[in-house]
Amino acid sequence: MENNKDNVSNNPELMESLNAVNAAKAAGWDKHRHVQEHISQQ
Repeated sequence: MENNKDNVSNNPELMESLNAVNAAKAAGWDKHRHVQEHISQQ
């Protein structure tokens, strides 16, 4: 999706979700990898 970044920027809740997923990923929580993949497919 070309507009995905714009949609995320305009959606604070989505932005928080992505930040949480990225933080979890940085912490090495593999169970959040599935969440991130789900978000990128939308």
